[in-house]
Amino acid sequence: MFGENPIWVFGSDGQVLKRPGKHEAVFDPRPYMSKEPKGSSTFLSLKDGMLVYQDLSIVPSMPFVRIAISIPSRLLLGDLSHALNFFSLIFLLSIVITTLIAFYLSRCLSRPVIELARAAEGFSKGELSTQVKIKTTGEIKLLVDSFNQISRNLEKTTVSRDYVEEILESMHESLVVVSAEGNIQTVNKATCALLGYEEKELIGRPMEDMLFPKHSFVSIKVEVLEKISRERVINNIQTCYLTKDGREIPMLFSGSVMSEGKSDFHGIICIAVDITDRNRADVELKRFSDQLERSNKELQDFTHIASHDLQEPLRKVSAFGDRLKTRCGEALGDQGNDYLERMQNAVERMRTLINGLLTFSQVNTKGQPFFQVDLGRVTQEVISDLEVRIEESGGRVEVDELPTIDADPLQMRQLLQNLIGNALKFQRKEDRPLVKIKAEPFNGQGGLPNEMSHDNGLCTITVHDNGIGFDDKHVDRIFGVFQRLHGRSEYEGTGIGLSVCKKIAERHGGMIKAESAPGKGTKFMVTLQTTQPNRVA
Repeated sequence: MFGENPIWVFGSDGQVLKRPGKHEAVFDPRPYMSKEPKGSSTFLSLKDGMLVYQDLSIVPSMPFVRIAISIPSRLLLGDLSHALNFFSLIFLLSIVITTLIAFYLSRCLSRPVIELARAAEGFSKGELSTQVKIKTTGEIKLLVDSFNQISRNLEKTTVSRDYVEEILESMHESLVVVSAEGNIQTVNKATCALLGYEEKELIGRPMEDMLFPKHSFVSIKVEVLEKISRERVINNIQTCYLTKDGREIPMLFSGSVMSEGKSDFHGIICIAVDITDRNRADVELKRFSDQLERSNKELQDFTHIASHDLQEPLRKVSAFGDRLKTRCGEALGDQGNDYLERMQNAVERMRTLINGLLTFSQVNTKGQPFFQVDLGRVTQEVISDLEVRIEESGGRVEVDELPTIDADPLQMRQLLQNLIGNALKFQRKEDRPLVKIKAEPFNGQGGLPNEMSHDNGLCTITVHDNGIGFDDKHVDRIFGVFQRLHGRSEYEGTGIGLSVCKKIAERHGGMIKAESAPGKGTKFMVTLQTTQPNRVA
């Protein structure tokens, strides 16, 4: 170690114990060192070089040992030159690296800022879908993300001018925007097409001069302009617009004040619909309504004729037939009596048909008000009325719990009596009649008539029998007036009962349907509204 380095070792008497191996790399330090021991290191910068020495008590036979390091000036200056060259190179490299870093940072910072500036310029022109598409990091990335999010939010909640204009031009209704001074500011294509003007002919002109007929302007001013100024909005006022060629077009007018507060007034937005076709349709509807009213009156007159005038000849034929049979029966002989009996049977059938037709026609005209009706109680009363027929047929009627609904009590009784009576009548000879009556929630199958509403509550009453049934293809025919699937010789009846049931169900805002198959019985389903808006309390 001591042979390769510039280290001297001296005894306490100044004797050289060890000198460096390379003498050219050192200079003699003895002239410059103190003879007195030093407790700390001593550093000397000399003309001949640099000297550092330290006294150490490490040898038992000596008070101290002095270790010194001496480096001549020529070596120091040579190392300093190398150091300066090294640090110069490092300085130049740092300048280059710093320049490159500054250039990179300026590009990374300035490009997003430039893109943001361009996006903001487009944004100010109404391009709300503008997005900054650039990759960056740090605070610039937060700024870009915030700008893009603001753009997306405004695009969702704000519409551009082009978008608004597209909506206005696609409207079929007439739209006119009027300034606070009463001049037309904006019109859409529908207005120009309706009135026959070019857009430039209307813009800037007074609204009352261009749109409203002169003879009606006073009433329009009171009913429309003053009212909208006072109430700030009006809806569906009938007025007229005046076309370029002088025609008056009936319009349904609505308007609203444009304002930023309760007291501000910037103008009026006017929307109007041409109701020429509607007025024409109203006239036609009134004509049809009058015709229907006359038809109903004629039907009522027919009902009166059927109940009095037609019945009277039948009563006379029946009465004279009875007299003829009583007084001249023996003289007529067997054949004459047979003819007389056939005539009296035909009279009776005619009377039955007339009564059935009267019943059918009076479902709507002679119906009673709606009351709360316990269908279970009504059903038991019907079963009591049919007690004899049930006993004769050996049948059985099973009734589940039935609801209370708003209905005409007599018509509910008539409905159930027809359905139960049919179930007992159309039976197979080998089986005893079994009729099951129950209430079911409406399942929505087959849809609802327009007049029926779930809001009023619905229930379905089913009457299911084990009778002869019928082919499902006749399911609509059985509800027609005077429609029969069997001859009078097989089953009695007029063919009106089910048509009356259908009429009653419809009067109660309901419907009736049937399911059947030959030999497998029939199921009638009557859907009724449980509550009626015109029920008597």
